[in-house]
Amino acid sequence: MNILQTNPVSPGNSVIREWFQAAIGSAPFPYQEAILAHAGPLVINKARQTGISTTMACMAVSYAALGNKNVLIVSDQQDHAKHIVQIYVPKFLHPLIDSGYIAKPEIDQSGFLRWKEGGEIRCISAGENAGRGFDVHLAILDEFAHFTKEIDLDQRVYEAVQGTVAQTGGRLIFLSSPNGTKNLFYKFWGQAAKENRITVHWTDCPTLHVREEILPFGKQYWIGNSPAPMPELSFRKEFCNDFFTGSDEAIPLEALRAAMVKEESPTTLETICIGADIGREQDQTAYVVSGKDAQNLIWIMEIRAMLRAPFPEQMAVLRELVARHTPFRIVMDRTFNPQSTEDAQREWPGMVEPFVFGNQSKLDLLSAAGAMFTAGRVRCPPRNRQAIDEIANIRKVVSDAGNIQYKDKPHGDIGWAALLALWGLRETTQEFNPIIWSMT
Repeated sequence: MNILQTNPVSPGNSVIREWFQAAIGSAPFPYQEAILAHAGPLVINKARQTGISTTMACMAVSYAALGNKNVLIVSDQQDHAKHIVQIYVPKFLHPLIDSGYIAKPEIDQSGFLRWKEGGEIRCISAGENAGRGFDVHLAILDEFAHFTKEIDLDQRVYEAVQGTVAQTGGRLIFLSSPNGTKNLFYKFWGQAAKENRITVHWTDCPTLHVREEILPFGKQYWIGNSPAPMPELSFRKEFCNDFFTGSDEAIPLEALRAAMVKEESPTTLETICIGADIGREQDQTAYVVSGKDAQNLIWIMEIRAMLRAPFPEQMAVLRELVARHTPFRIVMDRTFNPQSTEDAQREWPGMVEPFVFGNQSKLDLLSAAGAMFTAGRVRCPPRNRQAIDEIANIRKVVSDAGNIQYKDKPHGDIGWAALLALWGLRETTQEFNPIIWSMT
């Protein structure tokens, strides 16, 4: 059965408008009222800053406090989940409690709200076990298109939540700003019946003010009192409901999925390379060991990552990896810390290939790795899945001026280290000539 076509449980929609006005001090906007009055499964393609989080908080409180039902809100990030509980839900709780509309809930150590008569609100970050072990009557998947920190995380969250909602005869709401077309939000938007879809454009919100600025190289937009403008492409996606069909994947997701296998890497490999992405304070230092087997398949063998580790400690870990795996090459990031690369070159002369990250070098790196992935030559065991997840989060960003950058979110140190390891195993007719950095 398509979950988007099921009949949900709908408690007390007739009083929600009154609740909203009592809590917020003003009547809901027409699209907010339409969402609150809707009784079925719902897919909301929303612009940012249009009050949808407030609307969901109102609905959650009405379900839990009035209907004595359990509500699960799943957000793309833990901080956002906490924000919903600490900011949006209290907007309704305090005025409604003071006015005698609802009883005061208990708050447990996890920040979940629970009423003695029944009814509970849980806000959690996206994970494949979301909702398991909890009878859910209303599930709200917030910023569903952005469940991208792991490959197919949106699918795994959906399966977990759908299972528990189906048991109660409950209801699913998907809401998000668009994030391309390679995700379930885009799929469900296309599948949902017309009456189960709501679009909220920025122009629908009377309190959201946008100023367009036309520049020689394109347009930019000032949102409210924001101190910085937003490029046109970002504005279209986040405020104009534009799914933007142009691919922003650095490497096709299908090829990355195919690389994830269930078996472990062979114990002995013929050619081994270590990729090293060097960081210290904000970013991790990450080492990824990869190697070729007899069939010329490339295996991601091992990952080591350290945050805020002193450079001698980082070097000690690299030294241990070299002793254990005997690589023929180390491809080492020297972008912000050339000293580590120079130290490594002195310790392993002729083995270390320095790599400086820039737009063109990243393109070269991704092109070489992309060829390996699309050819089906890369294998990644389950324990090293994070390398693939982080590579999947590297996105091609095109500015209004037409400049291309490759960015990761939030950080992709392990992913970049894996790409460096693959770079060292690339097929080339050029002889490798490492640069020896002078001490002077």
